[in-house]
Amino acid sequence: MPRHPASNSVLQGQAAVYRVAAELMFRGVRVAMPCCDDRGVDLIALPSVRVQVKSTYLRHHHRVYPQGAYWFKFTHGPVVSGNHTIRKRGVRQFSAECDFVVLVGIDQGRFWIVPAVILDGKSLCVVGPDACGTDQPRSVATGRFALVRQIRECEGRWDYLTGALATLSEATETVVASTPQLVRVPE
Repeated sequence: MPRHPASNSVLQGQAAVYRVAAELMFRGVRVAMPCCDDRGVDLIALPSVRVQVKSTYLRHHHRVYPQGAYWFKFTHGPVVSGNHTIRKRGVRQFSAECDFVVLVGIDQGRFWIVPAVILDGKSLCVVGPDACGTDQPRSVATGRFALVRQIRECEGRWDYLTGALATLSEATETVVASTPQLVRVPE
């Protein structure tokens, strides 16, 4: 798939949202889309699993990633404040905004379905077809960088998300079954 200019990043992101929605619908999941950017929620897998979608193209570096890798950045650039000082932006707490983050590798049509808590406090995640010349996970410093092994284990794991929906549905059924029915008293 040809890479498009950075000016199309909004279109790229929205296309990835639709692609994830289609993948979920093929799996029998009903999907709702907020009509505007709703604090990090791109999709809602019904009844109420919140999904954030991130997408990127392969990046190549002849020494570090000769086969290419997907770089997912979770922070924006620094901000210049009123007194001309540069202030770094904080890292995101994804679990406060959504339940899952779906990372989309555009070039190869790859999906990583990541529980949001794994990405809390992370600023960068690098995964790919061959992130270090072999198919073995590359060790990455902990801290603000997402652990590659944890993310790689999430590739293609739509069952994480559908399993969360099943658990939610069972819980809802239990609550409904245990709630006393309202009885209409004749007048």
